[in-house]
Order: sequence, then structure tokens, then C-alpha cells
Amino acid sequence: MTYSPSAGDVSSKCIMAALWIVSVLLVLLMPRRTEDVGLAASPAGTASRERWVFLDVARIGCVFCVIVEHTGGMYFSSDNTAFVTQWVLQWLFIISGVAFMMSNARFQAYMSRYGAIFVVGVVCNIIGDAIGRPMWYTDCGNTVYQMFYVLVIIMLAFFAWPLRATLRDDAEPFGGTSSVRWLSNYASDRALTLALYSTLWLATAACYFSGVDILSILEEWDPLFSQSSWTMYIRDIIRNIFFLLAHAFGFAAITALFVYLRRDPAGWPFNISWLILFYIYLPPTLMPMNMAYGPHAVMLYLLGVVVAKYPFYGERAIARTFQSYGLLVVVVLLILPAQPLLKGRCDIFVPPTYWERIRFYFGEAVLAVLLLTKSLVASDPYRWVQPLGWWALFAFTTHVALARALPMSGGGSHAAFFTEVGLIPLFMLAFAYVPALSARTEPRDSGGEEVPLEPGLGFAQRDFEKSEAKAPPYGTFGALFSSSSGP
Repeated sequence: MTYSPSAGDVSSKCIMAALWIVSVLLVLLMPRRTEDVGLAASPAGTASRERWVFLDVARIGCVFCVIVEHTGGMYFSSDNTAFVTQWVLQWLFIISGVAFMMSNARFQAYMSRYGAIFVVGVVCNIIGDAIGRPMWYTDCGNTVYQMFYVLVIIMLAFFAWPLRATLRDDAEPFGGTSSVRWLSNYASDRALTLALYSTLWLATAACYFSGVDILSILEEWDPLFSQSSWTMYIRDIIRNIFFLLAHAFGFAAITALFVYLRRDPAGWPFNISWLILFYIYLPPTLMPMNMAYGPHAVMLYLLGVVVAKYPFYGERAIARTFQSYGLLVVVVLLILPAQPLLKGRCDIFVPPTYWERIRFYFGEAVLAVLLLTKSLVASDPYRWVQPLGWWALFAFTTHVALARALPMSGGGSHAAFFTEVGLIPLFMLAFAYVPALSARTEPRDSGGEEVPLEPGLGFAQRDFEKSEAKAPPYGTFGALFSSSSGP
């Protein structure tokens, strides 16, 4: 099974058409809610005010792995050591989607917060490039570098804001909506959201099915376009942009249809979250594309948004099974399907055969489900998560600048790694002994503000009832934006 059609082939278009039709039909066939109680009475998820500590720990661990990769540890990813190419970037985007869904921030505050992080990180990279990378201004993409992650999160938040507003207004799962009537006072948010994403989906799908090749158009407009190093790097993405956009808008439209029709998220064992998971992983398995990890990460971000509202059916059973038989689950579902002889960044340059891709993406999907079902747990008895979260934010924005500014002949990248790691005790001491910071580690009862790299995602609760009193904003920008946080 070595033949793999590209996304533009007729067979691939037939597969996508079938996937879209089947997904819509399944949503139409799902049972309707008997009463408008959201998830409060749903066995798929229950109200909980316990802090989802593992989400904080996972984010910090993912940032640490990114720093290792960028400071001389690229062989960990090329050899897929500890399955890093199947969970590090994937979990970062999933966690960002969950955080986006839970945030109480309004649009302006949310964008300002991420914009501030982006600017600080890029400025640090410019300083590092000015010191250690001559002619850096001819390759600005590598100056932005790791901060592309934050830029993508900003773009995704803009894209998904109507969907988020509609999901949050659906039985008020997080204590109220943040954007009722986001377009009009004369029509329901659910109908407007469905109309918006359906229109975008149909438009991009029409371009995809008609064979519009944006890369050829750009090359005809500028013959030197394809010779750019960045163009060559993302050539497949540009060529298949309408396929990727239709896939993403289809995700949003199918979810909006589910909300509009008031379907029961626990009506079927194969509920909307399982359907979305299948929707995400089928195309990259059947239709490989170089550099597909970027568009794939976008879909995982949206998965986090949806699952934060509609948990996987059977999440309790999954969590209980893994926590009881964890080693057996790891051996059977992760180690046995693994391919130790398959070298290289398989998330970027995908394996050539169907079976190799099935095994690779199966392991990735298992890890995503374990994260989102709370099968992986952690606690914070010594209150280390908050200072480590602050360190993760600082290290993420500065590690590339340090690696480039320090002399490479003397092991600059390794020096940058040890410098960043060496700052951890300083953050721990600061939060232990500086009164203004130590007060921030006090436990709270409910959620608050967050950004994906900051400490304290908040209490990642699935609160399906309004709390009488809202806790103060929690996280890096809590004090700065407390006045802008809304219900």
C-alpha cells in the first residue's frame, strides 16, 4: 500500500466529499436534546471545580521540549524519542484550544494579551539576530521563528471567535457567554454562526473541487515566487490551500450545525467529539502532504475548543481504564504500533505508506485522547506550577534569542539551554519569598484568565452551572486585564 493520492487527485476529492456528506448526515441523525439543560445532565461530562493540573504541567513540559529542540536537541525529534513528534506540538495546540474556550476575556483583551507576547518575543529574537546572525533582515521568517506559534494562535482565535461565542452561549457551560448577538440583534447567534461557516465552507470547497491552484497563479504573477526558500518550504500547503481551508471551515460548520440543531452531546456513544476526531485524522492518513503538521495543528486546536465543551463520550471509563492499566495501555496502543526504524520528522515529512501513517497517527490520536479525557493526572502539593508556568512563558520568548546571541563556536545553543534551565530556581525563589508573587500561588475555586504559555491555565473545570462569585483573573495578565474580563 504505497500509493498515496495527493489532495488534488480525483480520488481524494471523492474521499473528502464522502467524509463531508457522512459527517453532516451523522449530525442530522444524532438525537435531539429533550430539554435545554446543556451538559448539566449529560453523562458525557459532569460539573467539576477541580483544577486540571495536568493541563498546566503538560503545557510546561511541552515548552521545555520546544526549548530543548531549539537549543541543540533536534535529534530527539528526528528519532521520535519518547514519541515527541506525536504529542509536543499537538498538545500545545490542543491546550491552547481548551484555554481559548474557557477564557472569560473579551475580544480586545484577548488579542491584546497575545499581541503583547508576540511583540516581546519578536523583539527578543531581533536583538539575538542583530548580535549573532548577520544579514538577518533578509530572512525575517527565521527571525519570527518560534513566535509564529503565537501568531497562529491569534489568527485561530479570530477565526474561531464566532464558534466559541455560540458554544459558550449553548446552555452557558462556563458561567455565561462572552459574546451574545455577535453579529445582529435580530437573529440567533446559532443561525448566524452556521450561516457564516457554511458559506465559507461551500466557497472554499467549490474552489477545491474545481481545481483552483493558487500556487500556479502566484508563479504566473511572479516567476521568482517559487524560488523563495519559504515558498519551497510550504509549497504543498500553498498548492492545497483551498483543500485545507475547506477542511477547517467544514469542521466549524459541522460543529455549528450540531449546536444549531440542539443535538444531544451524549445521545450516541459516537458523539460529536468522536466524530470530529475521526474527521481530523482521516485526511492526513489517506492523503499525505509535506509540512501538513501546521494545518493539522490548526485542527487539533479546534478539537480542544469543541472537547472543552462536549467531552468525549465515555471519558470517565477511558480515564479509569488508563489509570488502572496504564502500562498495558501504553504497551499495546503506543509501543507496539511504534516504528523505531522510521527516522525523521514524520509530522513534517510524512511516512510514504498507508500502514506507516496509520501507525503514526494512531499513536498521536491515542495521546490526544488521553490528554482530553483527563486520563493523565497530576497534582501540585508544593505549588510549583505557577512559578514554572511563568518560567515557561519567559523561556519560550527568549531562548531563541539567547541561542543566537551567544557565540556558536563556544556552544551557544547549549549555553542558552543551561541559562534558561538555570533560571528555574530564581522563579521558584521569587514566588516563594516575594509577597506580591507568592500571593498568586494561593488556590482559587474557579477559573479565570489565561494564555497558552502562561502559568495557571485557570481551573480547567467543566462548570455547567453559574458560580455565584467569580474568582479574580488568574495568570500572567490577570492584574492588567481584570477590568476587561467578562462573563
